[in-house]
Amino acid sequence: MKQLDIYGNEVDLKELDPKPLEKQGGRITLKSWFRNCYGYRQGFYCKNCKFFESKTGREKTCYKCTKMSTSSNKETDIRKNDIACNLYEAKP
Repeated sequence: MKQLDIYGNEVDLKELDPKPLEKQGGRITLKSWFRNCYGYRQGFYCKNCKFFESKTGREKTCYKCTKMSTSSNKETDIRKNDIACNLYEAKP
């Protein structure tokens, strides 16, 4: 069997090198970059950190880390039950 390539040339399917499906990575978000830099602290959660804050918007409550960012962008939202990073400090 043959298949047309993007230039209109016929290519035998046996000549094509099948590649395994690769993981869909997408772009690196600020949250993933931040966690890659500072690592995780097992057994501790963001909701118990002094840098955790909640912001109430028009439609929902957003959770932010003041060490990471406090913008109004949803890309910088964190979850209360995320495992804390190594910058974790207990609430007073």
